[in-house]
Amino acid sequence: MKDVTLGEPMGLRGGVAQPGMEMQAPASPATDETTVAALPETANPEELYGNSYEFILSGDYATAEAGFRRHVEQFPADPRTADARYWLGETYYHEGDDAQAIVAFKAVYQQYPRHPKAAAALLKIGYAYQRLGDAANARFYLQALVQDHPDSEPAALARKRLESLR
Repeated sequence: MKDVTLGEPMGLRGGVAQPGMEMQAPASPATDETTVAALPETANPEELYGNSYEFILSGDYATAEAGFRRHVEQFPADPRTADARYWLGETYYHEGDDAQAIVAFKAVYQQYPRHPKAAAALLKIGYAYQRLGDAANARFYLQALVQDHPDSEPAALARKRLESLR
């Protein structure tokens, strides 16, 4: 199968952020008074995922990326790892790194083809290819999404996008 990604962000739904999680945002030593968020150290996969998800919700994609990457590397057997891989792809996508987003979303689809995020990963692959100017791959992945997950919300979005790619 070729590369498939979800087009426009469908919103940051599907996260498992836990209430009551505290995040720290210490001031950066930079002279421009920029505040840089810090991902709290933890050996708890649920806490790491929750903290990372909070950063993506706040638009701090760099910190979220670091957290989701750490989750994938440190906790490969955790039940949230497929979601962490998906959100890692979202951080790349929102940062405009479409090539890296494609790689991340492909990993979700290839490693977890029946996961609830699989259809969304295909959508984002298609969107990222379109942003890269590769209409053929964009069409391929969007069509694969419609074929493999016809009743999903991402498939409805893919159908709309395919019309614009004709």
